[in-house]
Amino acid sequence: MRRALFIIDGEHYMPVICQAIDAIEERENLEAVAAVFLGSAEKIGGAEAVASLDLPVLRDKETLQMVCEAIERFNPEVVVDLSDAPAMDEHLRMEVAAECLARGLTYIGADFRFFVERPIIVRRPALSVFSLTKRAGKTALCTYIATLLEEAGETPIIFTMSRGGPPEPTVVKAGTKLAPDALVAIADKGLHAAADHYENALFSGVTAIGSRRAGGGFSGRPFFTNLHAAVKLASKMKATWYLFEGSGTDAPPVEPSGKIVLISASTEPAALLTPFNRVRVRVADIAVLVHAEPPHTTTARLQELKKCLQSINPKVVVCACVLRPFLPEPPKEGSRVAVTTTMPEAVHDRLRSELQNRYGLNVVGVSSALANRSLLSTDVRRFIKQGIDAFVTELKSASVEVVIRSAVSRKIPVHFLQNRPVSLPEWEPSLRSALQQLVKRVKEPKRR
Repeated sequence: MRRALFIIDGEHYMPVICQAIDAIEERENLEAVAAVFLGSAEKIGGAEAVASLDLPVLRDKETLQMVCEAIERFNPEVVVDLSDAPAMDEHLRMEVAAECLARGLTYIGADFRFFVERPIIVRRPALSVFSLTKRAGKTALCTYIATLLEEAGETPIIFTMSRGGPPEPTVVKAGTKLAPDALVAIADKGLHAAADHYENALFSGVTAIGSRRAGGGFSGRPFFTNLHAAVKLASKMKATWYLFEGSGTDAPPVEPSGKIVLISASTEPAALLTPFNRVRVRVADIAVLVHAEPPHTTTARLQELKKCLQSINPKVVVCACVLRPFLPEPPKEGSRVAVTTTMPEAVHDRLRSELQNRYGLNVVGVSSALANRSLLSTDVRRFIKQGIDAFVTELKSASVEVVIRSAVSRKIPVHFLQNRPVSLPEWEPSLRSALQQLVKRVKEPKRR
């Protein structure tokens, strides 16, 4: 039998509640261990009626506070909601659901059932990187963390679980050369050659293991993933650290030692206060505000977001950064290049300026259509007609199938564009410092 906490209210008479508890215990194979009572008991006979329940009962406090207290005290595995309007409304029910899912508990009611699979337990120091929005720089941050760990003498493995990931976990070993023609050959085998594990391996140089996932739930968990098989595969490999990268807004279903949440700096503070976003912030060790510059945000908005995050989680360390373009192997100075990216048009002028100023390139065109094959194909044909010397591209979405395949067939050089996180100079702590402190804190228990 599973231990159960029942949520009841003063709108239902006690004989009805008792019969319902008995029936649900039998049907769900539960054992009632406590109850949370919502609202007034005057309608059903006052405190004496509540006492007849023959269970420990919490009452006369705010609903979510009582639920959390009861979970702490009675350690249930299931929370059963027998309440109804007006004592319980839709928003409050989502608050309870978010709390239960964050704690790995099942939450059931008249027409709903929330539950999560048990997380994957890992046997290495591990960090999980996830975000509240898509295109928040998860791969850029994982690559950066891997570099920091290597500088500290560690041997990390990066795990991904993308929507275009492989049917069986795929290992890209440290130091693997992922030249444009090699990526086209991978695509020719029917695989997504721009999947996150290839991008991580390309820019970090460490071992990356790709898996896939499908679906996403209220709490940011995938409905399906073969990540567990990737972890099992890695257990036979030499590694001192694991880095788990989320996908979209899904977090890796693992129980890591440290958690990092990425949040677009354009986010409205109110969006952080929704029930499920709030619990995701609450479990984070570091919150990173990404794209922390105009036109995405303002200094005032950054401070509002920081204040909001720390009101949800007083212990969270808040960092702010921008993403800057970096070319590991740039074209020769003066080259006429076309750039293909996922960056919005609003930042194209800055991207063009940075590539021109840092690398001396003549940027003849920028396309942000990597996620739109039809539009991207049109842009690529236009760039080729303009007589470019090389393509500069992110390794994302349709970059291999459209951009790189077209370039390789015409012997046009391809140079990969990496996004690197750079801390705001006036912001404390820096991203580098916060990550180093988290790595130190995660690793110290392992030494004791």
